[in-house]
Amino acid sequence: MAAKRSRAPLLVVLALAGSLIGAMGATAAARWPVDDDRPAIAVPAQSTSPAPAPPALVPLTVLTWNACANARQRCPAATRHRELAAAIGQAARNRSADVLLLQEMCADLLPALGSSLGADWKVDFRQATTAAVRRGTRVSRPATCGADGGRYGQAVAVRAAVARGAGAASPVQASWLVQLPSPEPRNSSWMEQRFAVCVRLRAPRLQVCGAHLSTPEQDPDGGIRAAQAARLAAEARRGRARGNPTIVGGDLNTTPAATVTGRRQLVLQPLYDQSVDCDLGRMQATFGTIKIDYLFSGPGIKPLGCEAIQAPLSDHRMLAARYDLHPNPTGA
Repeated sequence: MAAKRSRAPLLVVLALAGSLIGAMGATAAARWPVDDDRPAIAVPAQSTSPAPAPPALVPLTVLTWNACANARQRCPAATRHRELAAAIGQAARNRSADVLLLQEMCADLLPALGSSLGADWKVDFRQATTAAVRRGTRVSRPATCGADGGRYGQAVAVRAAVARGAGAASPVQASWLVQLPSPEPRNSSWMEQRFAVCVRLRAPRLQVCGAHLSTPEQDPDGGIRAAQAARLAAEARRGRARGNPTIVGGDLNTTPAATVTGRRQLVLQPLYDQSVDCDLGRMQATFGTIKIDYLFSGPGIKPLGCEAIQAPLSDHRMLAARYDLHPNPTGA
């Protein structure tokens, strides 16, 4: 009995010591991490920087008009050039236009047009040529307006404000004339040789071409106009290959549904294949009751719609289109 009583306190002491050692071990483990071979798990850092905003689109308004400045019997503008110049300037202001494509223009109204538009516009006029057959030989000569011999042709005007970031430099980086296929003259009558006027802007990057295609009377089966449309489409592709979104427009003397005789091809198919008509299916009449004036835009340009505008001085209505232009064509 005595031996049993003597072992009980010893057991109690050992139990208390074990508890103390366990507590000390737990405290040490909490204070010093276990050094093992497991890799630490990295927690990804959370960025506090906002995502970069997409570049702002550039608003753009383009207006095309066959001004009929040379047709004395068909249009009153032929004898009222100062009034015609004032009407063009007023239309540009009313629509906040940035680019004008003008067909059937006479050079003698250019000074008045410059005054009407203002100093921040640059006008590029190109004279047309005509061809005829005289004594069995094809000959050509510059086209003129009426008896006074003023130069006849087309013009493209660009407002300097559209060339954002260009500073005091001209808004136009380059301009050129594109010869289009034209019907061969059949007799001694002078036939206009068709062409387009193209300009390339400095900033934002943009190429615009204004054209005046042959009439159905000169090209009854539509084959020549189809070739002209193909040449315009090729010029647009050339501009896009250089990083310039393109707009092609003007008086194309062709209705949207017109086809080449004997084929199922639309006359303007080359342009429809790679561009969007600003009318977006509305097909507003621009000449009497039919549509023959167009503005086609390619990739990088978002058409927002267009409007045909009455213009009493001409037999054509103006066509004004609004766009959003991507400032970085490579990201369009």
